[in-house]
Amino acid sequence: MNLAIADLGLNNMSSIKRAISRCTENAIQLDLYEVGESRDIDLVILPGVGHFGAASRALEERNLRKLILNLHDRSVPILGICLGLHLLFTTSEESPQAKGLGIVAGEVKKLIPKRGAPVPNVGWCETWFNHINNVSEVQGDYYFTHSYYPVPDDSGCVFSTSLHGDERFTSGVIFDGIIGLQFHPEKSGEVGHKLLSFLVSYLTDSR
Repeated sequence: MNLAIADLGLNNMSSIKRAISRCTENAIQLDLYEVGESRDIDLVILPGVGHFGAASRALEERNLRKLILNLHDRSVPILGICLGLHLLFTTSEESPQAKGLGIVAGEVKKLIPKRGAPVPNVGWCETWFNHINNVSEVQGDYYFTHSYYPVPDDSGCVFSTSLHGDERFTSGVIFDGIIGLQFHPEKSGEVGHKLLSFLVSYLTDSR
């Protein structure tokens, strides 16, 4: 199984690579920028932390935008994590002039701070999943560090919700061979590793 990681130069690649190595057997990790479309790819992993505008520029500068969209057109599944989730949308309130991939219809909006629920939202939040059989087995607390969250146009694309204070927000989306997570499964301990393993198997088996 070939897992291609899209390195935007904005994320801690070592943590996601360690998590993938722990969660998968017989998986070859590839740098998407280096291999392009020269290898058969079973899954694209799009991680990221930082600013939406900088990530949009990185997609262009590293020629990853066209590559990821071409792979999506060929039904190669994508797993987006944190900023990688935001990039699945067209734009973000964080940088309205910058362009994402435009695969998922909707908006990326800023969290509203409230008493007991500051922004950025950093720490552990209870999270609930739907859509996939047995995914409820990994319901629990996941690690977040973010100020923005996705709002898909189609509520049927909501894969998970989490609590910020006393309000639920969309913390994951699922659409057309794509799953995006607002939280960091690679930093969420054992439950995060179980979820990551589950999702890699689910996405690659569903091709």
